[in-house]
Amino acid sequence: MHVMATETGQDVETVNACRTRYLANMAALYRRDPRMALEIERIPFDELPPLERTRDDRLTVKVAADDGREVYIHSKYRPGAEATALVEALDNKENPTFFVAGFGLGYHLAELERCMERPLMLVAEDELPLIKLGLCCVDLAVPIAEGRVILLTSAERSAVHERLGG
Repeated sequence: MHVMATETGQDVETVNACRTRYLANMAALYRRDPRMALEIERIPFDELPPLERTRDDRLTVKVAADDGREVYIHSKYRPGAEATALVEALDNKENPTFFVAGFGLGYHLAELERCMERPLMLVAEDELPLIKLGLCCVDLAVPIAEGRVILLTSAERSAVHERLGG
């Protein structure tokens, strides 16, 4: 697993925690959506961008923006607080159905799961490497197993219908 916890090397505890979350999430995904699980599994870990430790002891990652600049997809200081603020700002908490643009590292999805009663999360994300990284960073095994995390990885109508119909 490609985790950069310090300048000098990998943090074994972080790698082990990532591995545990990833395996639990993937086991749930293989039971629920074996084709999607296989697509994600095919991506080698050494081809993923490196994770970086944040000030609040979580992880973040840099990706290339459309203009070529590198940007963090989450706060490099407090991504947990960022996710909490996002969920707390939601107006309608009575209908826990969400269309989410982007998987990121999954902090916002984990926060929805924590704060809402059995939320349904339709997640549009065409970058499978980010999904794979996110499955290392947060535990979504229960909502994945229950079919409450639906990954929409293509905007093609037939692909969307297939995901929503299954």
